[in-house]
Formats: sequence, structure tokens, C-alpha cells
Amino acid sequence: FIGRKGHIRLEHPDLMLEFLVPEAGRGSDLPFKLPQYGLNAQPLRYMSMLLDNTVKVDIGGIKIKVPHPAAYALHKFIIFKKRAKAEKAQKDLEGALTVFNYCLKHDDKTQVLKIFHSFHPKWQKTIIKNLEEVKEVEIITYLKTS
Repeated sequence: FIGRKGHIRLEHPDLMLEFLVPEAGRGSDLPFKLPQYGLNAQPLRYMSMLLDNTVKVDIGGIKIKVPHPAAYALHKFIIFKKRAKAEKAQKDLEGALTVFNYCLKHDDKTQVLKIFHSFHPKWQKTIIKNLEEVKEVEIITYLKTS
């Protein structure tokens, strides 16, 4: 159990597994109970952008669905400004920049734009605003081209 709220996180030296669900409505600090699995999940904003944009990967013969790397980076471009701790915000931003730039070099660029334009317009504006604050002009210019 994590903190006073009862969210569950499994930790191993090589892996950390958190149970997350999309936060809806006004939100709550309480865990989202998943009795069918015997655990509690943490509700988080903007999860739908990750759940709606996935890829399947094969890890050791096990196929799992994970967020598309571009969706992950765009998600981080929203949430890094919401972090209470500056070092976590910086880590989120650096990770997002690395993943996003990798996508631009190695992925289908139309897919990256498609994911961005699938987001709610308010989320798109937040991403652009946050990137403007950290002077990521190249990424802003790329996202504004459609």
C-alpha cells in the first residue's frame, strides 16, 4: 500500500508495477477499488490519452499492450508542469523529450501528429503552452503543422 490512501504498487529491483485507472469527473483522493482483482488502483487525469493510443509489444514471448511512445511523451508534456517537486518535473520533461524525439526520427511522423490531433483541443493547447514555457520551439512548430 502506498501512502495513507491505499493505492497498491508492486516493486521489484527490475520493475515497478502501479495500478492506474482514468480519473473522471471532479476526481477524488481515494483509491479506485477493483475487488475482482483484490486491489486498489490510483485514478489519474489524462489516462485516456494513453489507453486510446497503444501498441502491442512482445516481451519474452508475452504480448502486452503499452501506450504508444508518442502518446506517452505527449502525456508527460502535460503533466510535468503539475508536479509538486521540481526534480520530478525535470525528469518527466527530459524523458518526454527523449521519447518524442526518438519517435520523430524512427516512427511514422503522421502517426505522431494523428495521436496529437486525437486529443481534446484543451489538452493540445496545454501541451503547446507547456512547451512554450520551456522554449521547445522545434516540437511546437512540428505539432502545429498538420
